[in-house]
Amino acid sequence: EIGLFVPLSPWGGAFRPGRLHNILLGMSSIVRITLSATRSRFRSSDVLLEKERSLAEKEEEFNELVHLVNNVAQDVAIVGEQCRESIDEYCQDLPSEEIPITLGKIRGELQHLEGTARYLSAGASDIQWLKELSRLTAIRNLEKVEIDQVIEELRLFGEYRAERKNETFSLVSDVPSGLCVEVVTREFLEASLRLLLRAASRRLEGVNKAVEVEVKTSEGRIVFKVKDSGSVLNAKYEEQLSRGMVNATLGARGDYLLTAVFRLAEMSGGALRIYHDQESKLNVAELSLCTVEKSISKENTVNRNHHQAGEWVLLVDDKIQITTFYSRVAQALHLPFETAGSVEEAENIVARKGPPHLVITDIQLGDSSGLDLVVKLRADFGEDLPIIVVSGHTERGIEEKVNSVGATRYLSKPVGRRKLFAEITEILREKN
Repeated sequence: EIGLFVPLSPWGGAFRPGRLHNILLGMSSIVRITLSATRSRFRSSDVLLEKERSLAEKEEEFNELVHLVNNVAQDVAIVGEQCRESIDEYCQDLPSEEIPITLGKIRGELQHLEGTARYLSAGASDIQWLKELSRLTAIRNLEKVEIDQVIEELRLFGEYRAERKNETFSLVSDVPSGLCVEVVTREFLEASLRLLLRAASRRLEGVNKAVEVEVKTSEGRIVFKVKDSGSVLNAKYEEQLSRGMVNATLGARGDYLLTAVFRLAEMSGGALRIYHDQESKLNVAELSLCTVEKSISKENTVNRNHHQAGEWVLLVDDKIQITTFYSRVAQALHLPFETAGSVEEAENIVARKGPPHLVITDIQLGDSSGLDLVVKLRADFGEDLPIIVVSGHTERGIEEKVNSVGATRYLSKPVGRRKLFAEITEILREKN
């Protein structure tokens, strides 16, 4: 219903009541016809129907899109890595002068394609991670993360983004290998650092556009400094940022997500400062996090050639190229393995072979769920069995859900060989 308010001047009283009534009815009819025509036009273009759809439906569709993007990115990363390994195997016994130049170019293009997949996945997933981080109110445990792995992921992302944006990117680190920080989760940390890079890039102007990342240790902390030579931060905006406030009208597009990075720092016992450095004339985003004791050397704790009799790993995914990828990592660690494409197949293998030493599973396994497998394995074999869940899902609460059913660790796709190798090694080290 639409209410019509008609101002009446004194001359309106000169009309007979019946005539005034007819005039108002006529005006109402005109308005009603106009609104009906507008409504029909909206319905015919699905605009009104789109407006009536719930936010939950839209979020679900976006989650499915992110899931699809992450799975495709994982496929691209696996195929690219396998092709590069094939090229390396072909060339390893050839004299350098006999290696075709074309192969080197192909290898470079494959690496670039992997970077494209990684960049696409990060663009889709980071919004989800950062929004979820902004909403977090409490955490059970902080995750111990080896910082050199995070630095490598940041370097790959920064180099690819700089190439796309025609910018200069550099990363300098003096962090010793194996040094760790404790943060909410590794995914939140990596998404936050990528956001700081994007924010710095958006401020760049002119020809000589440069972003620098400096990572160093200082008094029991690891400090990430993301520097840019872009437009000087608005003084009012800088003052708000110093208090952890983000005003979208003063900052660049997308800066509202910086509240998530402040949240990460707060919940991880660290700090975030964003300011203009008068001495260097650069804008600086400085994220500092507390370090924890160094991880013990991998070579001293995980003997890749001598595993106890009966030790084997269970690799579960409904796509054979994924389980093949997992198996190559297991082979590199000299771990016997079994692969399964469904929950039922995995349960049959376990019934035949007994408890595995480690399990890696996806969530979506055709018509079944990898989370059901986690629950069953945890009930059968207790808390000592390490279970890694790998998935393209990034919707709100997914990591908490995975942890609540008993998984040891959650990894978001795409997962490269280096990252998976490091995660398996770390988990087996903790188990041993």
